[in-house]
Order: sequence, then structure tokens, then C-alpha cells
Amino acid sequence: MIKFDHISFSYGERKVFDDFTLELTDRVTVLEGASGSGKTTLLKLAAGLLEPSGGRVLGVPERVAFTFQENRLLPWFSARDNVAAVLPKGHGDEADVWLELMELSDVSGSLPGNMSGGQQRRVAIARALAFGGDLFIMDEPLKGLDEALQERVVPRILERAKNLIVTSHSGFETELWGGNVVRVGGGETG
Repeated sequence: MIKFDHISFSYGERKVFDDFTLELTDRVTVLEGASGSGKTTLLKLAAGLLEPSGGRVLGVPERVAFTFQENRLLPWFSARDNVAAVLPKGHGDEADVWLELMELSDVSGSLPGNMSGGQQRRVAIARALAFGGDLFIMDEPLKGLDEALQERVVPRILERAKNLIVTSHSGFETELWGGNVVRVGGGETG
């Protein structure tokens, strides 16, 4: 269970959270909210990429896989090599399995600059799944994917992610993920 315990956080003069408390007890938590509501900030606080100015984040497992809003692929590496980069030495061939899972076998040798945004997104997801972990944090992971593709890949992610915190802007996506929905920025949880 991850707990945001009375956290406060600001970007300069802009206060994002002030004495904010939230417990994530479900295996899947979907964060919803308008742009700028603090969803990405919560993810980064959970991952330890940001430190709260007050309060603390508790219960985060040691091994966390993070899929950022930006794909953050190495542009000089092929799709396959981007995934293989997180695998243990000698296990690079497993990258093909993860790419196939995300329906990317046909672009495994392509550089990110030669792929569509949706393909790059799925390489980033494949890399996070290959890395593994006790917690998967995914910031808008379905961005750039059509609904039919979303319907195919979400169950594959859910099957492999022990615990997942994901952001969503779409009711359709939220339904696909299932789990507990937390509305950020409006003070409501549900």
C-alpha cells in the first residue's frame, strides 16, 4: 500500500499539494484530472523523482518501472535495442517477446525517429514491462493508440503488472484499466 502522508509540493510559487493525504490500496489505481491538476507530480513523488516539501510518501517498493509522458527512447537504438537495454546481460533476445506483446515485431529494427508516435509509445511500454518491478507507474501510456489497440494491449499490461498507478484523460481508458479511480485536483476520490 502506497500512502501520500500529508504531502506538500510546489513548483516555485505554484502550490500543487498542501497537506494532501491519499492511500492507494488497490492493485490498479487510475488517476484522473484536468491538465495541471497534479497527476504527473503524484507519479513522480511516488517514484522518488521528486521530494515533497512537507509530509512523506510511504510504502513504495524498491523496484519501480516508470513510463513517462515523453517516450524517452534512446534515438540511436532500434526498438529492440531500447527494450534490450533494461534486460540482464545475455537476455537481449527476450526483447523480441516484449515487442511482440505490444504488436511491434515488424519495427523491431527501426530507430524511434522512423516510427509513429503510437509505435514509440508501445516501445516505451514494452521496455517498462521488460524491466519489471513491484510497481508500474504509467503516465498517459495509451496516448497515440487507437481504441482497438488500447483494448488489446491493456489486458496484456494488467496481466504482467503486479501493482499499477496510471493516469488517464479518457473515460474509455479508465474503464479499460479498471481498479480504483482517484480524481486529482478536485479533492474527490472514488
